[in-house]
Amino acid sequence: MSLTGTIVGYDPGGNNDHGLALIKYDNSEIQDVNISTHSTAYSIIAAISDSDNIIAMGIDTLTCWSTGPSGWRPADRFLKNKYPEITNSIISANSLHGSMVLNGMSVIIKIKALFPNIHISETHPKVLYFELSKKKYNYDEHQSEMDILLSELLQKEISTINDHEWDAAFSVYAVSCGLLGKWNKDLHTIQTQNNEMLVEPCGTTSYWWPENKVGDNMSPKPGENQSLFDECINDIESAYKELGHSLGWRFLSVSKSVLNGPVKVVLVTINPAGNEIPPDHPWPSCENGVSYVVERWGNALPGQSKLQIQVQKLFEMLRGPLNYKGSYMDLMSQSLISHFIPFRSPRFGQLARQDESIEFGHALWKKILPVVHPQLIICLGRDVQEQIRSLIQSELSGKLVKSDSFPTGWGNYNAELDIFKNSEGNIRLLYLPHLSTWTLFTSDKCVENMPGIIDAAASGL
Repeated sequence: MSLTGTIVGYDPGGNNDHGLALIKYDNSEIQDVNISTHSTAYSIIAAISDSDNIIAMGIDTLTCWSTGPSGWRPADRFLKNKYPEITNSIISANSLHGSMVLNGMSVIIKIKALFPNIHISETHPKVLYFELSKKKYNYDEHQSEMDILLSELLQKEISTINDHEWDAAFSVYAVSCGLLGKWNKDLHTIQTQNNEMLVEPCGTTSYWWPENKVGDNMSPKPGENQSLFDECINDIESAYKELGHSLGWRFLSVSKSVLNGPVKVVLVTINPAGNEIPPDHPWPSCENGVSYVVERWGNALPGQSKLQIQVQKLFEMLRGPLNYKGSYMDLMSQSLISHFIPFRSPRFGQLARQDESIEFGHALWKKILPVVHPQLIICLGRDVQEQIRSLIQSELSGKLVKSDSFPTGWGNYNAELDIFKNSEGNIRLLYLPHLSTWTLFTSDKCVENMPGIIDAAASGL
């Protein structure tokens, strides 16, 4: 396809911050560039109306809405999962500023009435910038560098005076890539979930996105100098499809950086529970804070669900015997917190193909433990304890030298501590009943027992 006509780029930034780009093409080559900042959406509509031969518009706003929870759309969930490093740039419709939502849609509707055959494409310049440059968007600090990138992409010298102008001009580039067939992925064609439908006030629109060169997987192909994190993600995605799981998966509850070297503490639960993973919860890793602290689970406030509170109290209690000087949140962020099996199910007993999933979890942690080589592993649940026990002996050459049982104070439920020895020292494995059911760290009947249990597990490490 050859482009001839004017493509509009629009960033609805609010009063005095509406960015507009009008770029005229002739046979797919840029002939004229006009970039400006406007005070209102009315001024934007007037400027576009005065232009000739408008063929397309790329706009940094929602071009369709969702009736699902928080207004999340399939496109938003795709971006959340694909770009965990910049997840804060991907916001649910219910949390967006009015200027973006109202002014953006107002301009689309008015312009489409004037130019009925115009092609409309949603854009997301901040995330696209990260995709193409592998750097986080920061116009104030990198204006010159960003203008150079945009000039190279458009093959025309581009100069902007604010981020709204830059976003508008970049939106022209995004829609041009879709129209020219350079980008073939349309995020608005992703299948909706059962509890939602898309509403299209301005009719059918596109959301063009560059295809990852290795597909939509979040890791390189096998054999391409993968990091441990990449290798794990690649394995998880393959097994998820092969085993027929359908409720999503989660790997790390902390940043992927914890897999770069040894950690002192590991916390392992059996698998993520529930019927779905909320769209704002990243699947591969949590780069914007520990999930047990920053995320909203169920109807609780962020970090305030029953299990989140128990895990926070656990790490707060660990600080003393570990002689750790930072906060419990710092300790959590420096620990490996994850699931033995990454695949979600309402309850573990309802996990599809459970035996094969356990085998996969065993293979996954067989790779992880020799790299992170922890000194203390805390496991919630018997199934995790059994598997980790086996892995300590087979993969870390740990020889069991001592086992102790400690009453928790909750009926007959005990905590268990195994001490293994290998050539590098001791490895301790602490079993606790699952804290989502047994609230050991806040229950009155357990408060006298738990400090001694944690002290026995962590002192001297």
